Amino acid sequence: MRAPWPFSFAVGAAAPFEARLALDIDEFGRHSVEYLLANDWVPEHLPASYRRLAADVRSLPEPRAIEALRRVGVTYVVVHRDRFGAGADRLTARLDASPDFRQVAGDESVRLYTLVPAR
Repeated sequence: MRAPWPFSFAVGAAAPFEARLALDIDEFGRHSVEYLLANDWVPEHLPASYRRLAADVRSLPEPRAIEALRRVGVTYVVVHRDRFGAGADRLTARLDASPDFRQVAGDESVRLYTLVPAR
């Protein structure tokens, strides 16, 4: 799957950037969290904080999600609008209106936001 805009700088001018498949919050979020926890991929002292982070991030762009993203050092958020169905317009409108996010690239199907550093 090709990225919706040129990211040749990501891998150099020799080849265009190849994006990974887009996954929605259930596929990438909940299912991967359950898999990692069930198969002992998360060190035994981290499951509670891992579950908490996953739950917080699902509430994007609520303050607790923003705080969680900043706490772990996230600087960019990619929104695959087609994976949010009817909620895509609402989510991107909220991100666009938030002083915590700034859209840096994108089109109607995918948006890239930077998470503005805390003031």
